[in-house]
Amino acid sequence: LEQDLDRDLPAVTAVADHITQILMNLLINAADAMDPGRESGRSSIRIVTRMAGGEIQISVNDNGHGMSSEVLGKAFDESFTTKPTGKGRGIGLFLCKNLMDKAGGRIELASTPGVGTSVHLFLPLHALDQEAN
Repeated sequence: LEQDLDRDLPAVTAVADHITQILMNLLINAADAMDPGRESGRSSIRIVTRMAGGEIQISVNDNGHGMSSEVLGKAFDESFTTKPTGKGRGIGLFLCKNLMDKAGGRIELASTPGVGTSVHLFLPLHALDQEAN
């Protein structure tokens, strides 16, 4: 697990437990995407935080098995999973997207089969959780 965290980021208004839930889901997905029998190189998950325009960007990058464009197109669908029975129910990324929407932010996926996946979270500096209103 590698971290590249910008320690000078301003605070955002969001529900801390929601951000924690999102990050936990993303880290679990990244770990599940790792190939334990990998022969070349080492498995890695990298978390990066930075300013991106008027938003805070949090990225979780892995060098796991990646997703095809077909899988990527369904990744946020409720109950969609590529994991075996008992390993996942297909609600992780669906929940992440809903929580990011509620925080006034967005989530983006980029993935290449055999290379890995990057998940980018974008939180506006003045985001307000809709449930608080």
